Amino acid sequence: MTPTMEVKQEFQNLLEKLWMKLQGLGQASPLELGAFVILVLFVGEFGWKT
Repeated sequence: MTPTMEVKQEFQNLLEKLWMKLQGLGQASPLELGAFVILVLFVGEFGWKT
C-alpha cells in the first residue's frame, strides 16, 4: 500500500468513527453534548490556523 493510500484509509476510518459518534449524540446526556460542542469549538478555533 502506498503512503498516500494509507493516509486516505486512516482518514476514512477517522470519518467513520466520527460519524458513529455523531449518530449516537441523539441518546447522549447533556454533559456529553456540552463536551462535544466545546471540543468542536476548540478544534474549529485552534485546529486549522497556520
